[in-house]
Amino acid sequence: MSTSDDLIYTSSTGTVIKFDDVRAIRLGEGDVLRSHKWARNLGFRGYTGLARQAQEISIEVVVNDLDYADEMRKVFDYDTAVNKPGKLSLGGWSQHALVVESANDLWRPSTVAFTLTIGLLDGIWRKEKTVHIPPSGGFAGNGIGKGYPHGYPYGYSVQAPSQTIKLDGYLPSSIKLTVFGAVSAPSITIGGNVYKYGGDVPAGGYLVIDGATKTALVINENGDAKNALPELEIGLGEGCGTYAFEKLKPGTSRVDWNGSFGFDLTTYLEDCEVPWTL
Repeated sequence: MSTSDDLIYTSSTGTVIKFDDVRAIRLGEGDVLRSHKWARNLGFRGYTGLARQAQEISIEVVVNDLDYADEMRKVFDYDTAVNKPGKLSLGGWSQHALVVESANDLWRPSTVAFTLTIGLLDGIWRKEKTVHIPPSGGFAGNGIGKGYPHGYPYGYSVQAPSQTIKLDGYLPSSIKLTVFGAVSAPSITIGGNVYKYGGDVPAGGYLVIDGATKTALVINENGDAKNALPELEIGLGEGCGTYAFEKLKPGTSRVDWNGSFGFDLTTYLEDCEVPWTL
């Protein structure tokens, strides 16, 4: 296990559990997070039903702080009891997860060891990268001086003002668009596909179109959210040219919009397992 791999579980309420520090250490010669399996049916001369499904993995953990062991149990069990997945993250890659089983392997006065069974629920690992595109065109690298009434906890990438976006990796990526108001019927074309919302985004509010979760919300300046799906353009679905949840292809894609509003473009780099080189 590389020392650069920091395994973290972030609960549905925001509590962070770290597995790779002095209080809790995961064991094992291999790494189940760097393994994958396709669901499949083998037919006469090929496969059918190929899909990435949720799967269960097991990890061994030694905890040298009994109070921390109790905290871990409560955090994991709460998320599972209310069926609100947390996120399991490793080196910037993450997916939704629930800890559904814990088997005690060792109990000493100050040390316990147990095996956790974790459900990886997305079927794929994702790594987010966000670029901010301000009004009037061009790309911003530091996220300073956008003039919005509230801050956003993003680490913006530095991009040349060329109105293009580059996606690394080998698989098409789901994307998330965060459009800042006020704007009416915002439309953005990326890689030839039109992402369009037919309604209004209020001043101080924003629209979020998330291709990974297939959701769309308008959030006003008070934090109240409204379902934006009824006014979202989805055309005839994937590949039609106007599908609001269209994935972005690897490589360089052109970004076009009228420049009257700013937005964040988040790409979800996707992989079947956590890469060996982070």
